[in-house]
Amino acid sequence: MKFDAAGKPNTAPVDDTWTIRNISFEFRVAPVNGNPEMLVLRPENSDFAFPAGRYALVLKGQAYDFTVAGSITDAAQCLERLEATNGSFYSECRNP
Repeated sequence: MKFDAAGKPNTAPVDDTWTIRNISFEFRVAPVNGNPEMLVLRPENSDFAFPAGRYALVLKGQAYDFTVAGSITDAAQCLERLEATNGSFYSECRNP
């Protein structure tokens, strides 16, 4: 959503844009035996499974983008952006 000069809100869908949020999942990380340049990641909770959606694995400040196939059911996978004069603000979609 953006506001025009008269203050009227204008909304438009945005594709091919994503934002890293403050939601994280804890994993155990270890090198692969015999291949120290490779890593094995295991969730702290053995029952954990990512909901369908787009994610970033962040290692040493570098983000690696990946997706999990399926229908999006987690509201955290949908954001609305409001662009105002004092910055951009994000919130979960009201109607995912």
